[in-house]
Amino acid sequence: MEYSVICIYASEDARWEGKPLADALMRLLQNGQLAARCLVTRAIAGCYEGGEVATQRVEVLSYNLPLKIEIVLPTPEVEALLPRILEMVGEGVVGVTEMRMVAHKVKHHLVPRHLKVRDVMTPNPKLVQPDTPLSRALDILLSSDFTGLPVVDQQGRPVGIITDGDLLYKAGIPIRVRLLAQFAADEVSSLRESLAHKQAKEIMTAPLVTVHQDQYLFEAVDAMLKRGLRRLPVVDAGGVLVGILSRIDIFKAISKEAPDSRRLQSNGIVFSEPCRAIDVMRKDTPTVSPDAPLEQVINLLGNSAIERVAVVDAQGKLLGLISDHAMLGAFSEHKEGLWDYLVRKMSSKEVGERHAELIRQYRSTRAGQVMEEDFPSVGQDTTLEEAARIMTDKRVKRLPVLDAQGHLLGMLRREALLRLEPGDGAPGKGAKA
Repeated sequence: MEYSVICIYASEDARWEGKPLADALMRLLQNGQLAARCLVTRAIAGCYEGGEVATQRVEVLSYNLPLKIEIVLPTPEVEALLPRILEMVGEGVVGVTEMRMVAHKVKHHLVPRHLKVRDVMTPNPKLVQPDTPLSRALDILLSSDFTGLPVVDQQGRPVGIITDGDLLYKAGIPIRVRLLAQFAADEVSSLRESLAHKQAKEIMTAPLVTVHQDQYLFEAVDAMLKRGLRRLPVVDAGGVLVGILSRIDIFKAISKEAPDSRRLQSNGIVFSEPCRAIDVMRKDTPTVSPDAPLEQVINLLGNSAIERVAVVDAQGKLLGLISDHAMLGAFSEHKEGLWDYLVRKMSSKEVGERHAELIRQYRSTRAGQVMEEDFPSVGQDTTLEEAARIMTDKRVKRLPVLDAQGHLLGMLRREALLRLEPGDGAPGKGAKA
C-alpha cells in the first residue's frame, strides 16, 4: 500500500470558519473516517516570509508561534482530501511527499477515546426522592422509554436507583414494566394502589455507583461492565445529579463517532483483534422448531440470558424470533386470565376453571404461530461498528448473525461489543497492514 504525507506549515493565528486551523483539520479527518493519522506540532521559535519573528524566550512575549501539521494517509485518499485542505489553509505552506510505509498499527477502539461522559449522557433525567410513593415511580416508568429511575436527596445528590429488578423482586410487580404497559388500565390501576403505601427508599438499589461528567466515556464503560450495570447516574463536581448514562447513549455515540473499519480494511489495514460479528457473537442461542409447543418456548425463555428463542427449520435456517413481548401478544384476547395468574389472584386450578380458553390456547399454540418474522439481522462479516449502528437505529439489544444462506450462526449482544474495550490501561491489540 502506498502512503503519503501532507505537511502544512502554518501559525497559531491560522483560522478556518472561526476555529483554529489544526482543530478544523482534525475534525475534517474524523468526519471523513479516513485511515489517516495527524500530528500537530508547535515550534518554540520561527520566522515568516514577511520578516516576522516568533519566539518563546522569556524576555520576549511569545505570539503567533509556527505550527507544523502532518497528515499520514494512504495515497489514494490524498486526491479527495487535498482540495479541501487547500481551501481551508488561507495562509501557510502545503506540501505532499511519498512515504515508504513499513507498518501501520492501530488499536481498534469501538468506543471513541476522546469522548467524555458529558458528551453522550442523557441530561436532566426524571427522578424521585426517597419518600416518593412507589405508585408515582411506577407512573413515571410506564410513561417513559427508560427502565432506571434515579432517587435523589433534597440537595439533588443521588442516593439510589429504582430498576426493573427492584420492582420485580422487592416490590412484587408480576412482570417487567415494559410489558406491564400492555395490560388494561384497570389492571394496572389495581397494582398502583397496592404500591401507594410503599416509598422509593424501601426498594431502591443502594449504595449507588456514579460517574463524573468529566470522566472519559471508555472509563465509564469499564465501570459498567465490571459491576454488571446497564446505566450510571452522572454527577457534577458537587455530587449533584446532572444526567444518566445508559447503554443506548453509548451506542448512539458509537454510531456517530466510531471509524468505519470496513473502509480501513479496504485501505490495506487488517485488524488482528475481533472486528466482525462472527468473532464476538454468542453461539448458545436456544432454538426450537416451528412445531415446538409453547410450554417448551416458555421454559427456554425463563432459562436463557439472551431473552430470545430462535425458530429454525430442519436445516438451521432462521424463520423467526420469540421474545416475552411476542409471547404476551399471543394471548391478547385472554389478558384478563393471564393477569389473574400473574398477580396470583387465583390458583392455577382456578385460572384453569375460569379461563379454560386461555389454557386451551396455551396447550395448542406452537412456536411458529407466535414468532416474529420481521426483525433486523446481520451477516457474519458485518463490522462491529455497522452492527452497533443497526442496534441503535432499530433500538434492539440483540442481533441474529446469519450466513449467506440465512442459517443462524449465533446472537450478537450489546454487552459483547462493549467488552471489546480494554480497561485499566490494558494494552489493546494492534492492527497491521
